[in-house]
Amino acid sequence: MMAFKIMANVTTADPAGFLTHIYASTREAVVGADQKGRITHFNPAAARLFRIGEEQAMDMPLEEVLIEPQREAFRKILTRFFEKDPAQRLERTAIEVTAMRAGASNIRCEALLTGLTLGDKLFACAFFRDVTERKKAAQKLYEAQKMEILDKFSSDVAHEINNLLLGIQGYATLIRMVAQDGKLVESASQIEALVQKGSAVIKELRAFARAGGSADAPASRVQMDVNEFARAFFQTLKRTVPAKIKIQLAVADAVPPIVGSQEHLEEALMAVSLNAMDAMPQGGVLSVETSAFSPNDAFREMRPGLPPGRLVKLTIRDTGGGMKPEVLRRAYEPFFTTKEAQGKSGLGLTMAYKTVKAHGGYLELDSEEGKGTAVHLYFPAFESDAALVKMSAEEKVAPGTATVLVVDDEPSVLQTTARLLSEIGYMVHSAKDGDEAIRIFQERRAEIDLVIVDMKMPGKNGLETFAEMRKIRPDVKAILTTGYSIRGDTDAMFRLGLKSFLLKPYTLAELSTKIDRVLKGAPAGPAASDPWSDQLQEEMSGKKS
Repeated sequence: MMAFKIMANVTTADPAGFLTHIYASTREAVVGADQKGRITHFNPAAARLFRIGEEQAMDMPLEEVLIEPQREAFRKILTRFFEKDPAQRLERTAIEVTAMRAGASNIRCEALLTGLTLGDKLFACAFFRDVTERKKAAQKLYEAQKMEILDKFSSDVAHEINNLLLGIQGYATLIRMVAQDGKLVESASQIEALVQKGSAVIKELRAFARAGGSADAPASRVQMDVNEFARAFFQTLKRTVPAKIKIQLAVADAVPPIVGSQEHLEEALMAVSLNAMDAMPQGGVLSVETSAFSPNDAFREMRPGLPPGRLVKLTIRDTGGGMKPEVLRRAYEPFFTTKEAQGKSGLGLTMAYKTVKAHGGYLELDSEEGKGTAVHLYFPAFESDAALVKMSAEEKVAPGTATVLVVDDEPSVLQTTARLLSEIGYMVHSAKDGDEAIRIFQERRAEIDLVIVDMKMPGKNGLETFAEMRKIRPDVKAILTTGYSIRGDTDAMFRLGLKSFLLKPYTLAELSTKIDRVLKGAPAGPAASDPWSDQLQEEMSGKKS
């Protein structure tokens, strides 16, 4: 109220003083220019915004507060402004510009241009407002929405493709089971192997779409020969790098193995390598290096969070322009990028960092402007098999005699799953949607031991179908199958008591083993090996991230 009274007094007693007070105290940067485009007025807020003193700004061309590429266009706007009719000059012209600040980074501004007549002189009056943070927030929101759309799109694509892959794999398995010709059996096995490779590609698509969400909990960790992994990745790079970039491989002797997810680590290295390629638009050298060492105390003190014991190091090195200190400080931030104009997302290094952290490792960025960049990935050397998932050369199928109801809207999946289970001893009923499944279950509720139901179906989905079956028989056991992520559905699953699921495309061995465990009542929960499995732990971890 006091401020209002003081200003009211100024208004009534001294209108000119009131205007001067507003000009000097407003938070808006106010800059006036004459018909030659030279600055005649520069209030304190403008001095703070552009970091230029009032005396220094006077008589300077107004467009010089902007970055070089925008000056010519702004000069033309000013010229057209002064050519307008007097009434039109009072209309406000709003434009968005990028302004320079002495000794600091550029800022995004909204500029409002209007006319001002003082005596017989005409001036252009520009009001500048810093909208840099607002633009950054809007861009981050846009990026988040874009990733959400990509996540939804990739889920739908993954569901459809995984259904197709499961149908292909099912028929190949049937051929292998009944064929007498050795060459035919071998061909069927090759088809199954290709399906698994296709499934791995779909998982990579989903991991990318979730912006590294799946990297928080590698699903299948295996013992990895780091040198062999580096050599295989080097071959992948050969098919990726532009011709003007030379690639080199340097693997050290006697590098111990590590435990990890090969798919996720390859994604991390590729993300780092793509950044390295972008840093060398005119060409250069991209190196992949491996080594192993036992760090001393001084090395560890400089790198808090480094894993204990002997370390294995993977390095991606480039001979690009390096990073400025202010860029290096922000390099790990999601969506931070210096290449927005090239459409870069700013997620590559963030994804790599999350992946390395999920493997109990440490990522270090070594860069200096003009001297290139090296990204070092440190991992604990493998010393015991406690965390190792042992993969048997020949998966074992668990036969059974129970009665199973299979529910899936994809005909090939429904047919192959039913035939495969019949081949190994199960009595099978089939339903093409939720309504048919509920009707069959109602009729045969006493004899059906287990329901295998697809998550995504037209009409009632898998959870809704299972919920209706529980009303008919509360102790019904079920396995939920899905061709995409179940993130977001886990809470509903647990409320319904549904704690077993399989990601498509699954093998007959995986399906029969899962059925066997569920029917035997294997304990559910994070500490159990099944029926949750590592996949569910991965999904839950992705949900939290």
